[in-house]
Amino acid sequence: MQGKINFYKINSFLFALSLLSTGLPAKAQDKAVDAGFEKRIEQGVKLYNQNKLTDAETVFLQLMNELTKKYGAMDARMGRIYGNLGEVYQAEGNTSYALAFLNRALQIKEKAFGANSLQVAASLNNLGQVYVRSRQYKYAEPLLRRALGIAEKLGAAGEPYKATVLVNLSSMYVDEGKYAQAKILLKQGVDMLERQLGPNHQLFLNALGMYTDLLRKTNHQVEAARLEQAVIERGRAAQVTLCPWEQHFHAAENAEAAGRFAEAKSEWEKALAEAQRYTLDQMPEAITLTALGHFYLKAGDFVRALETLKKAFPLGEKMFGPDDPQVIKHADELGDLYRSQGQYDQAEPLYLRVLSHRRKIPGPEAKELTPILNKLGQFYACQTQYRQAQKYFGEAVVLEEKALGKDSVDLVPYLVSLADCLRDDRQYPQADELYKRALGILESASGANDLSVANLLDHYNVFYQKQLDFEKSESLFVRAADIREKVLGATNPEFLKTLEDYVIMLKSAHKRDKAARIERRLAALKGQPLKDD
Repeated sequence: MQGKINFYKINSFLFALSLLSTGLPAKAQDKAVDAGFEKRIEQGVKLYNQNKLTDAETVFLQLMNELTKKYGAMDARMGRIYGNLGEVYQAEGNTSYALAFLNRALQIKEKAFGANSLQVAASLNNLGQVYVRSRQYKYAEPLLRRALGIAEKLGAAGEPYKATVLVNLSSMYVDEGKYAQAKILLKQGVDMLERQLGPNHQLFLNALGMYTDLLRKTNHQVEAARLEQAVIERGRAAQVTLCPWEQHFHAAENAEAAGRFAEAKSEWEKALAEAQRYTLDQMPEAITLTALGHFYLKAGDFVRALETLKKAFPLGEKMFGPDDPQVIKHADELGDLYRSQGQYDQAEPLYLRVLSHRRKIPGPEAKELTPILNKLGQFYACQTQYRQAQKYFGEAVVLEEKALGKDSVDLVPYLVSLADCLRDDRQYPQADELYKRALGILESASGANDLSVANLLDHYNVFYQKQLDFEKSESLFVRAADIREKVLGATNPEFLKTLEDYVIMLKSAHKRDKAARIERRLAALKGQPLKDD
């Protein structure tokens, strides 16, 4: 089944391969029975495209029960019904049900059509996408690779399927950060889609835009800029076939990319007005609200961004399910916006939801969990809920140690975050131990005169000032200033700021003469007259 959910899904280029036009095998029953079957299949698909997922599920389940009694559980028709149910459950966010039904569809199609048929390639692709969306790449890759192999064996008949699977496989590699593998496959898929669909077809332009983004990620900026212009120009040409909402949506994207922000704002608002006319399908409204919210974010209008994304969130959640990766990403963004407005009670459940989702990912790696753990630690620390903050910072440290090793330089930011939290909670011995450990790792990895060492010394310095240990604080100021002067120069703002903070500390320690000497040096470096104290 293929519908608007797959085509318009935000930031996604994952195609589901449609078998709605595929005929039944030779053993199919009389034409009247076939016509009734097709009519009810189309009814279920229509409900799915209208986001009436419960109604679509009911239609397909009724068909499943009737056909099982009439033709048996392995009839070819059952493969289509199971496949469609799998997509409904995927849209509802029920991954376990989606996998169960799509696997059953695959078994039936292998028996009915053969292991190397287009029907099997489509099932493999669609099953692979469920695993991709749930970040289970080790299960997704062999399925997509097998689908690609079948499409290649079928020659010309498999070309449309091959293009789709190439794009989907490369999209997975991009998610994994395997850019070299992704680039080879995506270029093939883009070229094939252009031949099949033409240079102005929206699906081809989506793929070309994805390839442009990949070029940027791999530092091919000149080629990326050239292709981006081609996407914009061809997109304008393609708009003649688009509905009013699509025309305004793409006009807004183009205006924003070109820096014409007043025009972009106007087009986004027109797109939203058109989207809200689609009463049976809220997909256009959901993605337009999301895009408009991100536009406000870029413009620094955080109040409007929050208001707009708050409206988009429940629509996306309803359409894609509570555990969809894009829904979780938007929950994280919405949490950040609530936090920036000081609405901590609204932000907290969103952050905890993101954490809960990350914990559900099979075999979670540190890279999945530690960013939200660190964010929760900061969230609680800024509200002086130090014990809560320590719990999350501590878990992040343990995960990073397991993933990277106890002496990894990438572990240092997590150690410092935990140390800062312990310091502010006046747990000084534990904080001191972590600062020393982090400093030792940095000095071994980067050398004693690296700027990262100076930045860590600033955190450690606050630790001593909170205890009024000005002697140790002064030694850290001297060392940090020495590093910044050597690396950045005596007129660099970071070096000058270090001297200014040093003066403040010296005055707090009643070392007026030393403070005055540093102030004279600062005035000379800035070319300013010395102010009277």
